[in-house]
Amino acid sequence: MTDTSKLKHECPDTTQMRTTAAENETWLAHYISSARLLSKNAKLYLVGAFLFGITHANFQLLFNLYLREGGAGESTIGDVLAWIARGSALLALPAGFLLMRVRLKPVLIFSLVFYSAGVFMLSSWDDLSWLWPFAMIAGMSITFFRISGAPFYMRNSTPKERPLLFALGFGMMSLAGGVGSLGAGYLVAFFNTHTADLVLAHRYALYVGISIGALAIIPFSLIKAKRPSVEESRQRLKLSEILQRMPLYLRVFIPYFLLGSGAGLIIPFLNIYFRDRFGQSAGEIGLYFFGVQIAMFLGTLAAPAFVRKIGRVRTIVLTELLSIPFMLALAYTDQLGLAVAAFLLRGAFMNLGQPVATNFSMEIVSEREQGLLNSIMHLAWTGSWALSTSFGGALIEKHGYELPFYLTIGLYILSASLYYLFFHGYEEKKGHVFVINNGVNKL
Repeated sequence: MTDTSKLKHECPDTTQMRTTAAENETWLAHYISSARLLSKNAKLYLVGAFLFGITHANFQLLFNLYLREGGAGESTIGDVLAWIARGSALLALPAGFLLMRVRLKPVLIFSLVFYSAGVFMLSSWDDLSWLWPFAMIAGMSITFFRISGAPFYMRNSTPKERPLLFALGFGMMSLAGGVGSLGAGYLVAFFNTHTADLVLAHRYALYVGISIGALAIIPFSLIKAKRPSVEESRQRLKLSEILQRMPLYLRVFIPYFLLGSGAGLIIPFLNIYFRDRFGQSAGEIGLYFFGVQIAMFLGTLAAPAFVRKIGRVRTIVLTELLSIPFMLALAYTDQLGLAVAAFLLRGAFMNLGQPVATNFSMEIVSEREQGLLNSIMHLAWTGSWALSTSFGGALIEKHGYELPFYLTIGLYILSASLYYLFFHGYEEKKGHVFVINNGVNKL
């Protein structure tokens, strides 16, 4: 065999080795190469979202406990939380249409200001029967912040770094949640030693969290966002187009609504769960919530690796189902150590697929539909919480925690099953890459 013929036989092997090396690029190198492409606007947004997230986590951890220390029962607490969800659901669709036509920078700033004001009043007003207007304000303002995230990422990134940006955005909120939760617990302990009044200690700790979140106005103010282009502003969907695409929108809406309904039954009350079942203090509960936020953050970093191996749809479904055994453990156990471990692992698995689901939903529709679909997803989540949170609080007050856990598990299984049924055909593997088949021509 000549040298030339040898070369001809060897070249395919060499090419295959190079291809394999490229395909087996380490996850760390993949993250670094994508992170270098992040725009300044994207980085500023992540910093602002982190500070905003601290306020939100502080409020989520302490507000229930604050009301409980003041004598409120689970049913009353569920009603107040439901008003927050109702305010959020009320503006979900209008916000989506509005954000397609305006700059996102003012939206971020106003969302921060009104959310801080609403949370401040919720933390200060003593008449529980009149908390609902402030709850509505907090819910409506957080809606604009949340819905602005996906279009902000789409406007300020390219397809190469976009999956990482979505994961980092969710992960940054998880990390902020950990910092906010841990700090909230220590703040309550600190103020309690100086006031000897747990209600006041919770209130002052809430005030500190609001002050930290207010700092987000600095990075948000530094964002240099242009107004939407004339073409983007004019991308209005006609009613006939919306009706034609309604089957796809319902396929997105239904699993999210079922998932949110299950979550709303129990997730808002997990801090009270640790207080009532195990007698834990705010500081100890804050430590557990810090742990679960870190677990969620690590989970989001692992999400791109899952996607590359098994695809987006399987990642979303599998991680949701993997959280169920840990929810069963939370329902049954009377051992604190097992409850904390189950709490951490449930949070990690359940939230690993959420940024993947958001990114997937944005990619199965055309650009002009993304704002509407993002709003539909938010409406499904907050609308379900508006209905299920009050019901969950009443169930816990009358029957304890087991029944809400069982109902949540059933809804999670139904949600995951329908999601796979609806979307497994939207993705196929070509070589070593999972490719999304845009849903425009599938219905």
